[in-house]
Amino acid sequence: VVDEDERLALDGVIPHVAGAMRGEFNLRFGQPSKDVCYVIPELFPFADTPQTDPVTGHSGALLARLEADGKVPKIMFTNSSAEYWRGDAALIHTDLQRMAEAPESSGVRRYHFAGTQHGSGLFPLVETREADGIRGQLPFNSVDYTPLLRAALTNLDRWVSQGIPAPASCHPRLEEGTAVSPDSLEATFSALPGVQFPPRTTRAIRLDYGPETALGRTLLLPAIEGETYPPLVSGIDADGNELAGIRLPDLTVPLATHTGWNLRHADIGNTGLVIGITGGLAGWTLPFPATRDDREATGDPRSAIDERYASRQDYLDRVRVAAQALVEAGYLLAEDVPRVEAGAAERYDAFRLAAVQ
Repeated sequence: VVDEDERLALDGVIPHVAGAMRGEFNLRFGQPSKDVCYVIPELFPFADTPQTDPVTGHSGALLARLEADGKVPKIMFTNSSAEYWRGDAALIHTDLQRMAEAPESSGVRRYHFAGTQHGSGLFPLVETREADGIRGQLPFNSVDYTPLLRAALTNLDRWVSQGIPAPASCHPRLEEGTAVSPDSLEATFSALPGVQFPPRTTRAIRLDYGPETALGRTLLLPAIEGETYPPLVSGIDADGNELAGIRLPDLTVPLATHTGWNLRHADIGNTGLVIGITGGLAGWTLPFPATRDDREATGDPRSAIDERYASRQDYLDRVRVAAQALVEAGYLLAEDVPRVEAGAAERYDAFRLAAVQ
């Protein structure tokens, strides 16, 4: 973040969907384009403030050297649900010794886009991606989080140029009981029709590349594998939607369940594995039953759309209120409210009206 003359080169940074991983830069045998499990980027420390690993005894902070030099840009860490379900995103805000929230630097914000996958979702629902042929056991996640990114960029600009503090961090928190083990959510997900819970949830692992890793020298290859880090994801409600993070109307006025994980379809093999980096860290969207009869016929524990909303207009009125609440909190731009409403109307028509025609 500094140039050759030690001047601050970047006033603000948004590391998007990075989780607790880093790029393989200035590392022996590093491959900057590589981003999968068991790779060099998954290195301690993970938090912007001092953090101690209770297993290895190592201590450090991502921003330690920048703070010592007085050259710290404003930073917004933004993650989807997929990075949490990958097993590492919560490490950026966890005190591993106390298993509590890690303190936050004054120039840092940490945002979780609830109920989203690694790449912003698209609608109508897609079961097989045309670009790469990847297919999940359920249709891919449809939540479009780009309005949240637009607001984050605008907030970062104002923070840097005008000194207007960015909205508060928003993510799963241990102290609030909203950061939980992914395995604790199995019963809720498994009760949904057609949903198979991952036989093994993903965890970040301690990898020892030797005593000079901090200097960019990976002396032990392959690395010595150690204990896994504790995985934490957002808790969920009875519908399977996440409770923590910045929640778009997709989650607060829902028509479906949205996740940041999706198991591989039998057509592409390894059905017990989640779709990983090579598949875009996909999530899934499973619409609610349209009517009570639909719900009873399938044994779906989630209330039907007709049981939740008196009419299409009732639903859209609630969406407008939810979107306005995000505007007032600073997480959504007022100019994007019509776009959010239009998307909600399109999904209602598809999930409710089309289902009863």
